Amino acid sequence: MRKLLAVIACFACFGLTSISASAAETHTNCVTFDASGNIVSAVPNCTQTMTVKNQTQSMPSLNPCSGAPGTLTFDYRNSMSHVNVNGAGDIWVTQTQTGSVSAIPLDPTLPSYYGHITVWFGASMNQSSFVFHDTFNATLTGTDGSTITLHMVDHVSMSASGILNSFSLGGFTCG
Repeated sequence: MRKLLAVIACFACFGLTSISASAAETHTNCVTFDASGNIVSAVPNCTQTMTVKNQTQSMPSLNPCSGAPGTLTFDYRNSMSHVNVNGAGDIWVTQTQTGSVSAIPLDPTLPSYYGHITVWFGASMNQSSFVFHDTFNATLTGTDGSTITLHMVDHVSMSASGILNSFSLGGFTCG
């Protein structure tokens, strides 16, 4: 059950744990978590879809091209999550979010950046193995015409024999 802490962390990162979502299919709670992110229960043969709209997150950040401090804001207009649990209690989770992103420097003489963001997350878990993976893509254009493009892919999995495999690939380009 501790494996699923990462699922909660990802959902918490996107604010889904504090936003009421509407179930569109079989159940309203295929998987129930405790306050620590551990699974308390899973409903067998369950499918749940959650849609969240208009979610905003801001945080301090550095411009990856100039190092200038500022505020990074994600304004997700659409977020779709889907959970499936089969009869054996195996769990599959996916989430896709799209929206806008802005990077506003603390120094008003520096360019501000505005653009589009897409984030995808997926997980598969059973009693003996798991896999988590995500992608992150953002393209921003500065008020001075410059650009910042960010791409990231993450993966972590554990086989039934306990072999752990993880990697993170990504980077940014400045133009």
